[in-house]
Amino acid sequence: MNTENLRIVVADHDEVNRIFFRNIFKEAKVPVSSLEFDSGRSMMEYFNTISKAIPGILFMNHNLPGKESAAYLNKIKSDPEFSRLIVVIYSSGLTEEQIEDMFIRGGNIFMRLPDNYQELKKLLLEVVNSSWQYHASALSIETFIMRVE
Repeated sequence: MNTENLRIVVADHDEVNRIFFRNIFKEAKVPVSSLEFDSGRSMMEYFNTISKAIPGILFMNHNLPGKESAAYLNKIKSDPEFSRLIVVIYSSGLTEEQIEDMFIRGGNIFMRLPDNYQELKKLLLEVVNSSWQYHASALSIETFIMRVE
């Protein structure tokens, strides 16, 4: 069983979202440490430099500037070092086809971004607690998919 902190990375160009996420993670019932990036490029630079401290969860805004989030998802999921990384793609609105494509590319969780803090808190804590079970028990994430709205 893995009982260390659940390392979380958040990639979002919206500073308000990053602040909300950071504050909500402090209220999680599981031990969490988080890093935030304001672009997919800076997130990928970080991923290219880390060796042992692979995060457990990546929360990535679907609307990152620059490359599409699908390109980042492809790059991450093609790297065997990140095979246990749970990828959460979130957005305020995606079509069913976009959500399905995200799952096909290896995303584990789709989260519809709510328009109020309390609902965001509920969804984030649900995702963190569910992911913690996989992290702490070293369960296989290969077939782990989830949709929270």
